Amino acid sequence: MMKSNSKLCQVAAISIVSAVTSFGAHAQMTGSPSLQTAEPASRSWLPYTANGYVGGSVGRTNYDAGGCVAFFSCDDEATGFKIYTGGRFSRYFGLELGYVNLGNANRNGGEIKAQGANLSLLGIIPITDYFNVFGKVGGFYGWTRTSTPVAGLPAGKEDGLGLSYGLGVQFDINKTFAVRGEWDRYRVKYVNQRGDADLYTVGLVVKF
Repeated sequence: MMKSNSKLCQVAAISIVSAVTSFGAHAQMTGSPSLQTAEPASRSWLPYTANGYVGGSVGRTNYDAGGCVAFFSCDDEATGFKIYTGGRFSRYFGLELGYVNLGNANRNGGEIKAQGANLSLLGIIPITDYFNVFGKVGGFYGWTRTSTPVAGLPAGKEDGLGLSYGLGVQFDINKTFAVRGEWDRYRVKYVNQRGDADLYTVGLVVKF
């Protein structure tokens, strides 16, 4: 079931980006009013982008680490957060860079921790002038630490690059502030295995 859900989520994220591509091309051909009335581009901290922003989000992490042992706590949930900055190539595409902390989860008498840096390409669908839906695909370089007193179970530190993707919605309160709700999935490398970690967050965005 986990593999099926993972494939379904990947297809959904890729479909969003594909839909945005088609939508953007159609808008350019038909002279979309949204494009004609778009505000002048402002600065961004990321190269080749404009209309920059910074943001912070907090929520819950669901780890998929496996390897639970009877009679020991095996909690897959933790409190996670992320901070990020981004900008847009156009009304329909953007780039986002951030730090992600997936939190600490108690496991087999010890705990698992994961954090890392994430870079994603965003595909954005403007629903109204104030409400957008977006999908993202990118890479996550993560660092993990696993500890346990149980002999024979893997423990230690690991790091590596993995796929990241997700979906989100954003509501612009005004020209400066916006609120977001997001789901992100990160492919994380633990000692002797890889697993997914899902992060569900809400956050505040400050636009330049």
